[in-house]
Amino acid sequence: MFELVTELLYHATGIAAAEAMAAEAVARRQQAREPGAAGGDVADGRLDYTFERATEAAYARLAACRLGFLAVADPISDRLSVGNPPFDEFEREYSPAVWAFTEYAAYLDLMSQPHLRDVFHRRTFVLLSRRGFTDETTFAAGDGSFALTYDRLALVPVPAGDGIARRWLTERHRGPEGSFGELALALVPSAWRSWLDQDLAPWAGLVVFVKPDPLAGIACDDPDWEGERAGACAHYAAWLNEPGEKVEDVRPATICGLPAVRCQLTVRGEQGEEYLVDHAWVRGAQHLYYVFAWAPDQRHELVRAVHGAFAGFAPAGCATARDAAPGSIKGVAGADMEPFRLPADVGGRGTAEEDR
Repeated sequence: MFELVTELLYHATGIAAAEAMAAEAVARRQQAREPGAAGGDVADGRLDYTFERATEAAYARLAACRLGFLAVADPISDRLSVGNPPFDEFEREYSPAVWAFTEYAAYLDLMSQPHLRDVFHRRTFVLLSRRGFTDETTFAAGDGSFALTYDRLALVPVPAGDGIARRWLTERHRGPEGSFGELALALVPSAWRSWLDQDLAPWAGLVVFVKPDPLAGIACDDPDWEGERAGACAHYAAWLNEPGEKVEDVRPATICGLPAVRCQLTVRGEQGEEYLVDHAWVRGAQHLYYVFAWAPDQRHELVRAVHGAFAGFAPAGCATARDAAPGSIKGVAGADMEPFRLPADVGGRGTAEEDR
């Protein structure tokens, strides 16, 4: 097992180097295109040729290392499947190998070359996001009820036409008997190929629910509203305090200068990972908003993107510290990745033959 793990980590290091090559190529092309950059007068054709050469070299290295990775991963998996050694012992003795299996899980799928290129492309932008590159844009609700600035390098809106995903999110997060209103926006990792594609990115995101304010016309300092706000704290605490979970605090807050009820806490996921979560119920001029953000603290780029999007929330008539205006590109000109498309069976993937 020691020899197998050593070889696995050798090939994993090669995969990491290939992804780094691709990320460097993207960063160099962007830097060369920035106004005033050295060599900025280089013709686009030459720049694109250099970029394509670099990315093809990176892909060729990735493809070769992936074959070696697969060749070693299979016998390790076979031995673990029969308890030789038991998984808890393997996890304890060979934690770098467990990390490699988790980090490069998407490369373990059987897939055609176009699908492998797509995974490599998405993984490249994951690495760029980890290095701090961002590409900010602003979502504006069609009814003008709110705006939200987010990093589209790390996050992508669930398309309005993806009814299965939106129904799933609504049933899970809409609150007691749908009391939080309608799902207005859902952001999930942009690296996903399909719904809940946790081989490429863990479960993380942000949702915004909106409904008309039933207390419209009542001032925020009115005793009726203060009583409603106190009751909301108790109501939301009871809703969050599900079996096996402990809500630390649900208390009054102020968000964008508006009265709100908020709960920030850490919860443990099914695999033992810790999630940083933020719940907020905000009363705007005409609407009530529920904003919920969550991300595993082990993935700092998603924590930064998800909770940065939360900070970019701006109800109608308000502005965040960033003014909820379209952000300027910082570091890379867009992920240009297609949004994930739901397969027929949610979360499933086709066979290798179907992919071909």
